[in-house]
Amino acid sequence: ALVFSFVLPSYAANNASAEKIITLDNGFQITETVKGNNLVVRTFENNLASPSLSPSSVAAAPKISNAEMEDILLTLGFVEEELAAMSAEDLSIYASSPKIQVSSAYYAVDEAGGTVPITETQAIQGAAAANNASESGDITTSYMYLYFTAIDLNDSNGSFRFGTTAQWLSMPGFRGEDAIGSCAQLFTVTPGTQEGFYSYKIETYTGTVLSSTVPVNADIVASAFDTSTDGTFYGC
Repeated sequence: ALVFSFVLPSYAANNASAEKIITLDNGFQITETVKGNNLVVRTFENNLASPSLSPSSVAAAPKISNAEMEDILLTLGFVEEELAAMSAEDLSIYASSPKIQVSSAYYAVDEAGGTVPITETQAIQGAAAANNASESGDITTSYMYLYFTAIDLNDSNGSFRFGTTAQWLSMPGFRGEDAIGSCAQLFTVTPGTQEGFYSYKIETYTGTVLSSTVPVNADIVASAFDTSTDGTFYGC
């Protein structure tokens, strides 16, 4: 079995560079900080969010439109595939949050599962070269984009939603199973709230010409998740 791991801390403040403010066309602002190992942390603070709401009313009181929320999430670092998998209710929950933080990083992964954090430019260029090399089967390094999300749900229970998203930017140079998880310190997981999805494309070539593409999308049900704790961190 091949095992490799990544650690993306959220709400961390050590070894940070100067903050950068990103202003969107709709006027909303996102704070960006680049930390060690090319970790990028982007934070959106929603001053329009209502005070703490009951869990049943969180999704019913968004102050930002779904279209505006999609723009904000893309700028925070979400991938389009995750946005496409979101329901209108999910977007409303994000729109009602007073704070959303996304910690993201790019990695080069070798054939043995070793990982090296790299810049976005290095990942895009490396993935393009790896995808070209995949036609001849000569792949020694693969590339992944990974981000961890923490969302204040703005309810009377002090709840947060944590998520981890991983996207292969190039065809992996090895075959195995991806196992993705999230953990948080001094939190507990509410049973039955775990959810996820996966997506990929099946491409058929005639010679070197792409003849067909079939998208595959599926949900990961709550029963497929395992949970664990060491007394301080709780994850699934």
